[in-house]
Amino acid sequence: MKAILIILVIVAVFYVGAQALTVYKVKDDLAKQTQHYLDFVDEKSMADVKRDLAAEAKKLGITLSPDNIYITYEDTDIQSMAQRIVGRKLGAQYSNKRVVITVRYTAHIALLPLAQEVSEFKIVQVAAPVIPANKQAQELLDTP
Repeated sequence: MKAILIILVIVAVFYVGAQALTVYKVKDDLAKQTQHYLDFVDEKSMADVKRDLAAEAKKLGITLSPDNIYITYEDTDIQSMAQRIVGRKLGAQYSNKRVVITVRYTAHIALLPLAQEVSEFKIVQVAAPVIPANKQAQELLDTP
């Protein structure tokens, strides 16, 4: 009787462990998909991105409503190193947006609900002014 109890406990531990690993793997896969969709967000595409990301989550076995996907697309002053250098030398002003996608869903381990959240962000350049190269600017660009 004691041996059967020990075997049941071992099986239960392995079962819960396998489910936990599956939840971790699915969350990692969803994070990669979320990161991929950062490139497709703009003012007009948020609803499409939510719908497509919900469809990708379904392929991973996650029941996800577009209402549980939150997208932020806002102006930011953050610039890349290259933008700062070019801006400083040429006086160019770049327009960047900060894109954030946050996904909230519920996973289950041994029938217990476990709230999960995946959040990814990216800074994207949306516009840069075209500056005609004058003699001084051209010399700066030509110097190594």
